[in-house]
Amino acid sequence: MAGGRNSSSFSFFRRGTALVIGLLFVASCSSGGKKHASAEGSTTAPNPKSTQQALKAGTVWMETWAPSAQLDKKTKQKVLDAAQKYVDRAYLAPLNTGDVDPLYDGLFNPQVRAAATGADRNALTDAVTGKASIYAQTATPVQLSALADGTGNLLYVATNFNVKVNATFDVGKANLAHNVELTFARDGKDWTIVAYRVRTSRKLPHAKTTTTTAKRSGS
Repeated sequence: MAGGRNSSSFSFFRRGTALVIGLLFVASCSSGGKKHASAEGSTTAPNPKSTQQALKAGTVWMETWAPSAQLDKKTKQKVLDAAQKYVDRAYLAPLNTGDVDPLYDGLFNPQVRAAATGADRNALTDAVTGKASIYAQTATPVQLSALADGTGNLLYVATNFNVKVNATFDVGKANLAHNVELTFARDGKDWTIVAYRVRTSRKLPHAKTTTTTAKRSGS
């Protein structure tokens, strides 16, 4: 589904990436339940007893004053693939191997990379849980909000989705839940994360339920 300006669906841009968008506006004015392969180049090997649900596109919203601007199918798939790489490298790799994927750092642009791999790593990844013996991961459809300038040039695409995991570790069972908001910008042929807002809740064996939130924007 595509639409014009929608204040509700586009609130993430205003809330989580206001600084990023403001800067670029100034410049511009001058399958459910199926297993899937891990990201290309990743060392993550899915546990054959575990189940993973690949991300699927949901509602699409366009924010622009250009009447003909749209989020084309190819770009939508590229952004969806980039979001899938995040899930693979940040959430599934730790469950499969005990740590985030070595390519995790490359998902972020330089302005937010240090925080995503440092201070915010605990909220953005499941590296703290260690390797699981078996797990079941599900995800909601990905809502996409695209921002284009007056000429129809696409500036940002934000994604909003939830990821849940029921996992079994040597010490017991755990429930992991992530509300993920990622903003992507074009970087050559790729799309990299320039802003994020991730809320993570974990109920681990023999530990209190913890909730952490990480919010960061760059330009």
